[in-house]
Amino acid sequence: MPNQNFLILTCDGGGIRGLIPAMLANDLDRRFGILARVNVFGGTSAGGTLALAMAQNIPLERLIQMFLNDGSEIFTPYRGPLAGSKRGSGFLSKLKSLLHRLEDRLDKDMVQLEGFDLGDLLHIKYSNSGLVKVYSSQYGDARLKDIRPVNVATLQLLNPNTGNWRPMTLDNFTAGAHPEIRSVDAALCTSAAPVYFPPHRIAENESMGYFADGGIFANNPCTLTLSNVVAAGLLEKAGKTMEQVRVLSLGTGVTQEGISPKVVRNPDSWGILNWMFPLQRGKTPAVPLLNALLNTVMDVDAYTGAQLLGDRFRRGNVNLPDDYPLDNWQDVQTLKRWTDEYIASPAWNSICQWVEQNFC
Repeated sequence: MPNQNFLILTCDGGGIRGLIPAMLANDLDRRFGILARVNVFGGTSAGGTLALAMAQNIPLERLIQMFLNDGSEIFTPYRGPLAGSKRGSGFLSKLKSLLHRLEDRLDKDMVQLEGFDLGDLLHIKYSNSGLVKVYSSQYGDARLKDIRPVNVATLQLLNPNTGNWRPMTLDNFTAGAHPEIRSVDAALCTSAAPVYFPPHRIAENESMGYFADGGIFANNPCTLTLSNVVAAGLLEKAGKTMEQVRVLSLGTGVTQEGISPKVVRNPDSWGILNWMFPLQRGKTPAVPLLNALLNTVMDVDAYTGAQLLGDRFRRGNVNLPDDYPLDNWQDVQTLKRWTDEYIASPAWNSICQWVEQNFC
């Protein structure tokens, strides 16, 4: 008998840690063949690339191999005209002095400035040339109108109609849908992580301006996708009710991050420099403000999804014993090992049982 539920599958953002939801979704599809039954895919950043691939019926194994093998190309260091630029050298000299003074106040095993080029503060960390190449090889020339219902989060840096930046989705089913946008452009918009990659502008529609990573406001897109499904009337069109909605939310790993009292030391010193400090300090990630934004919104959406749907919502995620920054492609095999262990765990088995009951 065909499944009577309305099925939504969403994947979080997390850079190279997108390997985790790719492996989890692939395991579920191998066991139960769920991807053919999903009604709507949702994603942000790396999870947006997965959502676009699944909506395009691209085998997840290809995306898994992308994360495993193409990290060095995806994260191509920026070597453009601003690299090595002397512009702002006076400011950088003062900042370097401040950073070294701060380093002197911290334990030497917590943070080191040796080898850090302060000129990197003037430009992006990575060119998106490798990202464009990898995404183009995955998605080809497909447009959103050509694929199954999908919803990816992005931040429009300036909306020409309102004069403000605007959280938005690139999708193919809402009233404000963008069916003509190419999948590769949607992927570049949703994964243009601030500091790491440049904002992306869609060449075929430059009037929309530039876009940045949707993780700024919806790194876990489960409730965003659900609300768009409801607002677009997809349930009514499918002859379904909210009681028939099932949402499976897949994360990119729970990392061990936070700001310890030892790092805070003097709360009055926590101005721009500390919140935007460019190096990791113990368990405190580099640029802690950005990381706090990306990670805490995931927890909020998971909590909200569970509150709204109760047992009709499930969250799958891997506990990571160490911090793995979104650009840490060198440790991708370690991420794979932790994900394999999670797939073999009772926690994942419980989610598989729920999926079998609700998605099959």
